[in-house]
Amino acid sequence: MTVVLRIIKPRIDLIPLVVAVFNTVMVILTSICLLLLRSVKSSKSSIRIHETGIDDEYIIRTIDQLRNVVPIGLSGSCLSDAPKVLNYLDEQMIGFICQSNFVHLATFANDGTVLVSPKGDAPGFVEVVNSKLLILPDRPGNNLIFGLQNIVENSNIGLLFQIPKTLVTLRVGGTAFLNTDPKMLSKFVARGVDATIVICIQIRYAFFQCAKAYIRSQIWNPQSWPQEPYKVHFGKYLLSIPLSLLVSIICE
Repeated sequence: MTVVLRIIKPRIDLIPLVVAVFNTVMVILTSICLLLLRSVKSSKSSIRIHETGIDDEYIIRTIDQLRNVVPIGLSGSCLSDAPKVLNYLDEQMIGFICQSNFVHLATFANDGTVLVSPKGDAPGFVEVVNSKLLILPDRPGNNLIFGLQNIVENSNIGLLFQIPKTLVTLRVGGTAFLNTDPKMLSKFVARGVDATIVICIQIRYAFFQCAKAYIRSQIWNPQSWPQEPYKVHFGKYLLSIPLSLLVSIICE
């Protein structure tokens, strides 16, 4: 028995050393993996830039580089320290939404794809439930539902509210979920038809955007408008749809 203990004891004494060596090896392997991932991301970015034919010498890759071009001012540096950014809707913001008849809705897919959809109806079509919750009705359309699919996959969204002739916009962001409660859908009747789905938006931030873009573009000035609307022909895009599918859609 004594002989056995003499054999085992040195091995037991080695356990802390083995554990330390193992932990060191794992740290090294983890660091190598992180470096490889960063190099892959960097190479992918470089490939995309290279494909554009643009000289990458002046490409901004860090926040510090960006701030060298656009220094931090009194308005803050990010959402968390900008004085005008709130994490709720104040009275001005609620009044703006109640008069808005048009909003851009940005949604995000899990693969990183960002989509922006126009949503519009009578002024106040987006309901302000309280300072932290909005409800946006979704109407029958072309059934592509790209944005709705994104919300199911990734709840993060952004909105930009507009009012005709008003030179500021209201930017709102947060998380969203979809609801098909019949009682809720029936509250959002338009032209005799209930909403198909409602988008419930929990507010994370809200702030007003200044008027510079509207002043420069003269978008609300009729004298700056083109004499004729730009005409878009959808027929060329429908040619790729199988005839049987097209017939079934028309017959619905």
